[in-house]
Amino acid sequence: ALRASLSQARHEINRLDGELTGAREEAEEARHEATRFAMQAVKAAQSPARPPAAAGAAAGAAGSGGSSGAGTTGAREAAALADELEKSKKDSEDARAEAASMREKLSKAIKKGKGIAAEKDALEAELADARAEVDAARDDANDALGRAAAAATAAASAAA
Repeated sequence: ALRASLSQARHEINRLDGELTGAREEAEEARHEATRFAMQAVKAAQSPARPPAAAGAAAGAAGSGGSSGAGTTGAREAAALADELEKSKKDSEDARAEAASMREKLSKAIKKGKGIAAEKDALEAELADARAEVDAARDDANDALGRAAAAATAAASAAA
C-alpha cells in the first residue's frame, strides 16, 4: 500500500511538472507575442499620419485587420496579450505551488514509510526472539516430561 501511494505521488508530481512546463512555454509564447504587438503598436503610434487609403493598406499589411486605426487595434491586442501573460504567470505560479505541495507530501510519505519499515524490522526481530524463547521453553518442557516419564518408569520398576 505504501509503495502504491509513493508511486501515485510520483505520478502526480510528474504530471504537475508537465503542466508547469506547459504553463512556462505558454507564458513565454504570450510574452513573445505581447512584445511583438507592443512593438507594432509603438511603430504605428510613431508613424506619420497617412492618407486614409494608405493607412488602411498599411494596417491590413501589418495584420491588424482594419483601417480604423492600427495603433488602437494593436494596443487592444497588446493589452489582451498582456492579460493573457498575467494569467499564464498566475497559472504557472499556481502549478509551482501545487508541485511544491506534492513534493512535500511525497517527502512526508517517504519519511513515514521509512519509519514503518524500521518499526516492521524491530517487530520482526522481537517476534524472532519470542519464537526462540517459546522453542526453548518447549524443549525444557519436553525434557522435563521425559525425565518425569523416566522417573515414573523407574519408580514403577522399583515398586514391582
